[in-house]
Amino acid sequence: MDMFWGAIMVVLGGVAGSFASAAIYRIPHDGLSLIRPLRSFCPACRHFVRWHDNLPILGWILLRGKCRDCKAPIGVSYIGHELTLALAFWVAGF
Repeated sequence: MDMFWGAIMVVLGGVAGSFASAAIYRIPHDGLSLIRPLRSFCPACRHFVRWHDNLPILGWILLRGKCRDCKAPIGVSYIGHELTLALAFWVAGF
């Protein structure tokens, strides 16, 4: 696998990890759906996450693990899911 396809696999894995984190949070909570609200939001203050803060892995790092609006901590599990699936997709690409 060349560098281009390796990077594509890492990005796709990060996106899959981001979706997995959303599903893990939303499914057990009554009234929350995977499609409504369509956008990601902070569970503490309910503000929608800006598109540039929602980039897998990079967004969590740039925000230093805190909500931009209320400064509530964003669980390390979010970046953990993204990194784990990014690595899994990269390995699967071989």
